[in-house]
Amino acid sequence: MPGDVEVERVARTHRFEARLDGQSVGYMTYGDDGAGVLDLQHTVVAPAVRGQGVGEGLVRAVLADVRARGERIIPSCPFVADYLEAHPEDRALVADGG
Repeated sequence: MPGDVEVERVARTHRFEARLDGQSVGYMTYGDDGAGVLDLQHTVVAPAVRGQGVGEGLVRAVLADVRARGERIIPSCPFVADYLEAHPEDRALVADGG
């Protein structure tokens, strides 16, 4: 199922929104310092799809977006921090001191 997750960055609301089959299934909030560092603050997945890889798919898509834009992250969200523990190849995206 994570491969089916579509993620869109919505800058006006400072959220990455996740959808499956056009339906909202979760989001991640972020702060933007305006200098290319996003503070990934909170991840929410709809109860109906929890445990199906939606959260992990959301994090992967967010990190791919950040990487493509040449940005860095602060993993304030515990879910993102746990993901990075399990995926050391993505830790290079963490801003110094993050």
